[in-house]
Amino acid sequence: MMLPQIEVTPATALIDVPVHITLSGFVPNQLITLHATLKNGLPGGDLTASSHAIFQADEIGSVDLVSQAPLFGTYEGIDPMGLFWSMNVQTMRFYHAYSLDDFQFTPRSTEIELTAEVYDKPVAKAVVKRIFVSRDVSIQKVTDYDLVGLYFSKPHTEQRPAIVVLGGSEGGIGSCSQFAALFASHGYPALALAYFQCNDLPDDIRQIPIEYVQRAIHWLQQQPSVHPDKITLFGRSKGAELALVTASIDQHVHAVIASSPSSTVNIGTDKASAGSDTFSPQSSWSFQGEPLPFVEIPVEKINGPILFLSSDDDHWWPAVEHCEQMVERLKYHQFAHSVVHLRYPDTGHGIRFPYIPTTRTQLNGGTPKNNTYASEHSWREVLQFLERTFPE
Repeated sequence: MMLPQIEVTPATALIDVPVHITLSGFVPNQLITLHATLKNGLPGGDLTASSHAIFQADEIGSVDLVSQAPLFGTYEGIDPMGLFWSMNVQTMRFYHAYSLDDFQFTPRSTEIELTAEVYDKPVAKAVVKRIFVSRDVSIQKVTDYDLVGLYFSKPHTEQRPAIVVLGGSEGGIGSCSQFAALFASHGYPALALAYFQCNDLPDDIRQIPIEYVQRAIHWLQQQPSVHPDKITLFGRSKGAELALVTASIDQHVHAVIASSPSSTVNIGTDKASAGSDTFSPQSSWSFQGEPLPFVEIPVEKINGPILFLSSDDDHWWPAVEHCEQMVERLKYHQFAHSVVHLRYPDTGHGIRFPYIPTTRTQLNGGTPKNNTYASEHSWREVLQFLERTFPE
């Protein structure tokens, strides 16, 4: 008699690769509770989470998550990756390292333990290994040109399109490094660039010099595995605003991916200096020593295609309206490059990469299922955008 077992294919894969889970060897029509537990799932931080789903085995004692919905659980409907994104988060914390030397991109992978229970007793187990950064990707701390960043790259023999990754108002290096690691794992050398709250960088978003990002672009162009004429800026939230502003000034940027962006230069902080009690609205960015005015970003000056990502239930700012304004502005100026705006309904501010828990919606908005769809769909579109923009 065949014993109960859980089979996962592939058992080891990048975090953005879906897996196929099947159960077999159970009693026909038996009720099975499948648990998923994540204990160490965040590079540069802590993440513990868990999910479950109750299935009824078919007439031969099997369950296939590709074609079968749970009777109950943390997700509904047929979804092969439902156990992954529907996890209830117990702890989630970034190690906010104010020094690059203190930040370590670890773990490089995590394990999700699957346990099948019958009558509250575990009868089968399996482990799924999820990789945050490929084994052949090297990680280099960057402090040249007074930059603060992490450079992720494979040992390419030919020059490749490369990406500068800019995080949002969370600051530091943690969030942007996750995207840079994944870009590099897909073959795009990527520089995760901190622009405040790390090393000697500003303590807040206060007149950050655009020249700082330009130095990062120049540094990236000099790397042996980087094609100097194929540079993309990828930014999320406040970082998307910075990406658009920089690309409108610097012609060495050849593509922009702006996730949940603003169409205007915004206030970065309301204090002229740290510790000040005086109300003094400060521009987020500066150029040539002068603060940039609070006006629309001249996106028509960008030297390459643009991909906008926005969501209807963004709790931080109306990114959909900002994207639509920029699309109209580009049409008015007869922009020479392609423009794509992907708008996601009932989705919150935190569009990220696929198959990570999306159940924390209070701050960012959306629903877990819609946030998951947006993260999965937009990430595929991001990779396709890069392939179209820089074909082999």
